[in-house]
Amino acid sequence: MPTAPRRFRVPSFAVFRAASWSALLDEFPKLEKRLLNEASNELIAAQDQMLLLGRKTAAERLATFLDAALAQRRQGSPGSRRRGRICR
Repeated sequence: MPTAPRRFRVPSFAVFRAASWSALLDEFPKLEKRLLNEASNELIAAQDQMLLLGRKTAAERLATFLDAALAQRRQGSPGSRRRGRICR
């Protein structure tokens, strides 16, 4: 029996002042290293994804998207992580 379509959650954002952010990173240097490592991993994954999608048919791209959505759902909902930006 088919299920009803579900809406994707809109991500929420947090705003940080640059001075406060810098002070926080000065206080916790391991946090800065961890954040840079996570950002680097995300960029590498995005590059890999773009390369793969460029070589796939439309059906294969859809299958890849659905597979990634399912994997993300197993790890937690996409809206559960807060994403921030730095203000000056």
